[in-house]
Amino acid sequence: MKPIQSGPWPIGINNKQQAHAMPTDDNGNHVALRNAVNADVDRIGYASRRSGYALELGLTGAHSGWSGPINGAFVVEAFKLYKLSASLTKTLLVEGITGRMSYCEVGDTVFMSDGARNWKYSAGVLSTWGVSGTIEDGTITSLPPGRIVSYHNGRMYIVAGQFVFYSEPFAFDWYRPATNFIAFPADVTVFEPCASGIWTVSDKTRFYAGGGPEDFVPRIVADYGATFGTSSRINGKDIALWFSDNGPVMGSGDGAFKELADANVAIGSAESGTSLVRQFDGKDQFIISLTAPAAPTMAATAWFEAETIRKGA
Repeated sequence: MKPIQSGPWPIGINNKQQAHAMPTDDNGNHVALRNAVNADVDRIGYASRRSGYALELGLTGAHSGWSGPINGAFVVEAFKLYKLSASLTKTLLVEGITGRMSYCEVGDTVFMSDGARNWKYSAGVLSTWGVSGTIEDGTITSLPPGRIVSYHNGRMYIVAGQFVFYSEPFAFDWYRPATNFIAFPADVTVFEPCASGIWTVSDKTRFYAGGGPEDFVPRIVADYGATFGTSSRINGKDIALWFSDNGPVMGSGDGAFKELADANVAIGSAESGTSLVRQFDGKDQFIISLTAPAAPTMAATAWFEAETIRKGA
């Protein structure tokens, strides 16, 4: 029996093939890898042990960690929103957080929502985001809360269920309920603005080309959805990444779309998750964590498991 390789595996991951039937080269070496745990695989196909980590701050029931270049870091722990200092000291901002928090920093202000309430944070102060009551004969009020907060070309956008609500131009507290929304056939799970438009995913993947609602031109680029919470941006680049129903995908600022998973990879699924782009040791890595993921139905079982099932043991 040959020893386990450390690479290269030029084809990458192949979890659809039975282990005993994995593809090999002319010398009998495997050219595909079944799975890898705590390992990094480079572009050529060689594996190396993933670097370890050390606990910096212990939290209980924590979620919705985020940081921006101007206002720094925030986190929710046990239904409370905290501001984190550079030394990871927590400062309580508000209690009663009911859901996952979404953040968007515009200039020196962070806009945020937990799906039930909207806030904004600037100069060390957390305040209500929106107007008090209604103005202009009741035609303008505050944006509804939602689970995705984003900014594009002078407007703030909030995603709630099947709707995308947007503010008046350069008036982030002002929202016209009669006109300022876009409706989708299903819940919107990804909303990522870029230079020439906005990537949106609901029942399908669409690119809304244009500068704003007055001139958006939607285009369907993929006939499938995505997992909520899994979108990220590549630092310094006009590129968005997210976990779709067909695995990880990439949408660029010019409206180009690319699937990143090879045809040899069976993809799992989940209702929600999170992600980050890690730039380390010369590698750009898109790391996805799915909440209660379902195993991929197309993945091959081990040879022993398959034989056991066939024999009814």
